[in-house]
Amino acid sequence: MTGNRKALLAVVALAVVGLAVWLLFLRGGDAPRTAAPTASGSGTPAEQITKPARVDTERPASSSAPPPSVLIDRDPEGPLRLEGQVLDGDDAPVGDAEVVLSSNPPRTARTEADGSFAFDKLVARVYRVSARAGELTGGPVPGTPSGEPVVIRLRQGAVVVVHVADEAGAAVAGHQVELRATVDQVATTNDAGVATFRGVGAGWSVVTAAPQGGFAAASTTAVVGAGGASIDVTLVLRRGAAISGRVLDEAGKPIAGARVLPRDASAGWDFADGSRDGVLTDAKGAYAIAAVAPGTYRLTARAPGFAPGSSGLVTVDGRTALTDQDIRLSPGGTIAGKVVDGRGAPAPYATVRIGGAPGDRGVGEVRQVSTDDAGGFRVDGLPRAKLRAHAESETAASAIVDVDLVAAAEANGVVLALDVTGTIAGTVVDSAGQPVAEVTVTATPDIWKGTGLDRVMLAGPATATTDGGGAFVLRGLPDADFRVSASGGGATGFGWGAAGAAAVSAHTGATGVRVLLPTPGSIVGTLVIDGEREAPSAVAQVGWSPPTPVVAGKIRIAELAPGEHDVTLRGPMFGDYTVRAVKVEPGKETDLGTVTVPRGRRLTGKVVDASGAPVVGAKVVIGDMLFADGKQLGMGDETIESQSGLRSTRSGEGGAFTIIGLPREATGVMADHEERGRSPGAMVPAGDGDPPAITLTLRAFGSIAGKVIRAGQPGAGYQVLASVKDSEASQLAVVTTGDDGAFVLEKVPSGSIYVQAIQPGMMSMTNVGTTVEVAPGKRAEVTLEFAVGDVTLTVSVAGLAGAHIDGAQVFLVRGIAAFANGQDITDATLKGGSEVVGMKFSFGGAPAVFPELVPGKYSVCTLPITGDMNDPVFAQRLQENAMKLAVYCKQVEVTPSPKAQELVHEVPAMNPLPPPAP
Repeated sequence: MTGNRKALLAVVALAVVGLAVWLLFLRGGDAPRTAAPTASGSGTPAEQITKPARVDTERPASSSAPPPSVLIDRDPEGPLRLEGQVLDGDDAPVGDAEVVLSSNPPRTARTEADGSFAFDKLVARVYRVSARAGELTGGPVPGTPSGEPVVIRLRQGAVVVVHVADEAGAAVAGHQVELRATVDQVATTNDAGVATFRGVGAGWSVVTAAPQGGFAAASTTAVVGAGGASIDVTLVLRRGAAISGRVLDEAGKPIAGARVLPRDASAGWDFADGSRDGVLTDAKGAYAIAAVAPGTYRLTARAPGFAPGSSGLVTVDGRTALTDQDIRLSPGGTIAGKVVDGRGAPAPYATVRIGGAPGDRGVGEVRQVSTDDAGGFRVDGLPRAKLRAHAESETAASAIVDVDLVAAAEANGVVLALDVTGTIAGTVVDSAGQPVAEVTVTATPDIWKGTGLDRVMLAGPATATTDGGGAFVLRGLPDADFRVSASGGGATGFGWGAAGAAAVSAHTGATGVRVLLPTPGSIVGTLVIDGEREAPSAVAQVGWSPPTPVVAGKIRIAELAPGEHDVTLRGPMFGDYTVRAVKVEPGKETDLGTVTVPRGRRLTGKVVDASGAPVVGAKVVIGDMLFADGKQLGMGDETIESQSGLRSTRSGEGGAFTIIGLPREATGVMADHEERGRSPGAMVPAGDGDPPAITLTLRAFGSIAGKVIRAGQPGAGYQVLASVKDSEASQLAVVTTGDDGAFVLEKVPSGSIYVQAIQPGMMSMTNVGTTVEVAPGKRAEVTLEFAVGDVTLTVSVAGLAGAHIDGAQVFLVRGIAAFANGQDITDATLKGGSEVVGMKFSFGGAPAVFPELVPGKYSVCTLPITGDMNDPVFAQRLQENAMKLAVYCKQVEVTPSPKAQELVHEVPAMNPLPPPAP
């Protein structure tokens, strides 16, 4: 997710980064969850006594962002075999490569001298297969046991250098670090505190360290660009205190084999994997965590047969061990039944997925199981909630079936019929029009034409692999519009949110679909800063692909789809600089020549406390949107901060600070000291010269704790946002509620704080908020309760006087609102000047539907979009101008009856986007 104020307009998250990151946005920034392969040979699972009965093994299928987490129950032994071969870039076989299969438990194999590998005893489902050999990496690519042999082509991977240090900055030697990627790696830091990983694929990876040597567990991200560009990552370890207790059932009996994991309640980002991090309880239900860093936590637990559960909020000071921290689990619900084919015959070894309704934050991961040899399935340990079930085989899928576990703990006799048999068939060709074999084809819902995301949220996108003649058939599709794209070698940077490769529109039933997978091109150049002699430190980014480091001033961005791209250069010494409409041709290198960027402006100032005394060691952050979590300014992760355009420094002697690299545009600045307080956000004015010096005055910390309630029930997994009302700059702190609906913001500056809860839904969200007065050193308590009525308002968006509109984002505001543009909506959302109670998208002629409204006066405020949302360049430029996009408001009275009411909102077409500035 980008770290700027435009992220508040959900059109930005949706339009700019496409489906993958939109799902990430809906989930509140959840990190990718991957699972380590077991150490085994010949593709045989390594059985371990301590291994849980199920683990989370679904890996990201896209390099741009992680998909929803899928918890796969242990696979049964099937009768099938999957074969394949690993090749290098010259199509030569690669022997002794490590191959990883996304089974449960994950399985590994080593290739023979001819590059071949095989996994047997598999069931008929789509697996993902990855490989690594030294500095080369490939995949994940989809493979089915009954399909063509899987071919994984390796390419140059990145080198990820992890610098492990303690809070004082001292190197930590001899510490084990794990890189969780398509193929996981483990390394131990050397005397300089450095662990090095080679052959890392493009996209998201997680770097993590378990508790060791008095240090608590820690994690960060590594976002790798294409083409083997290397990156440096810093992992900061904090010392902590031990926590111990028991996991018990409702009757107080111990639960053995439960996995316990502390989750930081105030952290904005949590990269822990609930299926393998943490500790297991012993036969007496006891657990002991060696070290937990200071903070406020929820102790989560899960065990077979029980619904996942958690403790209340637990405060850790980092010095005093906590004992008797018991966690009670409730019996889980059960769904059992069978899967049948279109003729009603049992479907053995079909895949069944069970999850919550879209946007139901109280339901965790999607559960996945395989049917037995008679088509039967049973899934226990499910949350007592309204769930949905879906089944698929290699050739067909079922409709989504609603299953209610609220009223009853068991739902038996559920029948999932594999009668969704729609297909899309075609051929993948290269730039010369020749068929391309052994590449991945993906069909994702065309949301701009009104296709919903229900199926893909539960079952994932449909994929297929081309045969030797480049032909493919995508199966099990409902009657809908899709976007069909191809990528070679798995996560290569092609597709949505990456290099901007075009996808083809196709409706179910289409044949002869021609998908172009052009030979990738590249961009090179030299970066210099005007007036500077030394090569700058920077990254280069195309669209929303992972950024690529600029090494010694040399720009090289590989694996780019042909077409026009905007290339953004970002570095600590200059403001973001974009080279527009760079043309990339298939198989060719586009040379930007020497790109001279102006030196960034320099901001000087000082940080003081309320008495005017200088503050040394305060963190000063500059950015369009100033993020915090529940305890610290910034995004809690150095990699995410740097890639989202934030710049930071620490105040020195006399509280003085200097930050270089400000853009010419106006931007925000804020200061934070972990003990002495946080300042409101201030604005740095636009201009060509250095801005005037600024003084940032810290306000002493208070805290806010509370609960989110909806329809009398706890609002689990809601986002809670807190903003300083008199802040000049856009800023907010974000935390997430627990199962009990509770939340805590450990550190907020004293004064008037606008606190709001957001319930994300399927391309929508609902809000409720209030202003809280926070006194220094005191904790304010607040309850955020969603008003739930029984009236539904359906808003249809139409073009005024025949104006052409491709889509719209519709906001529902309580009372009378007169927003003029996106900036007005952002300000209202942050500071509560107007209560934005809901947001919906309208695409493909589908109306925006607002259910459960309480009668009263409202304003419907519509942001029209005119343009091709499938064009990544248009989407990127739309984001750049999001604050300026016009919004049109219309007042509406929602009456107690009828219960279903309609409104047509006629609006002009979107104003043309201004020509892009260099």
